[in-house]
Amino acid sequence: MDHNMQQVSSFPNALRLNFPSTMADVDEVSQQARSFLLSHPSIPEPFSLLLALREALTNAVKHGNRNNPDLSVECLIGMCQ
Repeated sequence: MDHNMQQVSSFPNALRLNFPSTMADVDEVSQQARSFLLSHPSIPEPFSLLLALREALTNAVKHGNRNNPDLSVECLIGMCQ
C-alpha cells in the first residue's frame, strides 16, 4: 500500500493523507494518524479524535466512494495553535 503522506507546508502541525478507497487502507491510515496525534502531547483526548476520524474515513470509503479502490480519499489533520 503506497500512501501519499506528507507534512502540509503552510501548516507545520498538519498531516495530509491520501489513500485508495479500501478498508485495509483505512486501517493503515488510522495507524499513521494515531502516531501523528500521539506525537502531540497537548491533545487532551486522542482516542476520541481517532474514533471520529476512523468513522469519517470509513464513511468516505464505503458510502462516498463505494469501496472503489480506483478512487481515493484525502484527509487533512491539523493542530490549532
